[in-house]
Amino acid sequence: AAVAQGWLWSVVAAYAVNDWFPRAVSGYFHQPAALGFLLFLGTATLTAGLEYSTFAAWYRRVGTLGPVFRPLAVAAAWISADLGRVHLFGGDPWAIAGYSQVTMAPLAQIGELAGVHGMTFLIVAVNAALAGLLPPRPSWRSLPLVGVLLALAFGFGSYRLAPLDPPTGPPLSGVAASTND
Repeated sequence: AAVAQGWLWSVVAAYAVNDWFPRAVSGYFHQPAALGFLLFLGTATLTAGLEYSTFAAWYRRVGTLGPVFRPLAVAAAWISADLGRVHLFGGDPWAIAGYSQVTMAPLAQIGELAGVHGMTFLIVAVNAALAGLLPPRPSWRSLPLVGVLLALAFGFGSYRLAPLDPPTGPPLSGVAASTND
């Protein structure tokens, strides 16, 4: 059931980003709409369905992990699925979750250190920690660790965005212009 749900989620998410694909096949190539949709399903399955179905199956087993580190394990597994999606079967880098943070300037700065996958890791870890608050076994124990990671990311981003100190000392004077004659 988890594999089927992971595949279905992949297809729905792929359609949200690539709804033009079936229409392009039928319109541009003058093919039946059903063929366009079947090609879309095949492409979505190869470029996302296999990876996220595997993630969903693994996620069903993650309950045995302790609640403190579970969000980090979930985030690491999601990044593995993302990397598979980006690098396998021709790759599909569209709509990686970390791209959603491009307007969140302080958080986006960690892209310098960890790229878009670092931002995705934080998004998934935070959401997994919040999901851990839900029944049947609610636990808040992962929130401090994930909170520290988020605070470090925002702290680094704020540091990187801070204005530079103005130069100190007297202004330069008497500097001769050089010529390349």
